[in-house]
Amino acid sequence: MMMRTTAVFENGVLRPTGRPPLRDGQTVEVLLQTNEKVVMPIVEDDFSRKLAAAKSLTEIFDIANAQPNEDDGYDRSAAMNESRGRTVERLPVPLRPD
Repeated sequence: MMMRTTAVFENGVLRPTGRPPLRDGQTVEVLLQTNEKVVMPIVEDDFSRKLAAAKSLTEIFDIANAQPNEDDGYDRSAAMNESRGRTVERLPVPLRPD
C-alpha cells in the first residue's frame, strides 16, 4: 500500500499529522520531502578560487586535471542503472556483464 501524508519532526521524532491506517508496530518505508527550500552554504576553497580566476578553458582543464583522482570504489554508473531499473526508466549506460 502506498499513501501520502504530512508529518512534523520534533524532539527527534517524526509525527504524522493524521492517523495512518497501520497496525501498531508495523514497519514502513519513508520518503522525506521538505516543504521549504534548503540553501546549502557555498564553501570557498582553493579549487573554487582557482576556477573563478581562470581566464580560459585551457586553464580550467589544467586545474581540473591537476586534482587527485578520488577513486572511492563506488560505481556511480552501476548505482544509477540499479536505481533506474527499479523505477522502470531507460538505462543511460548499457549494463556490463559481471
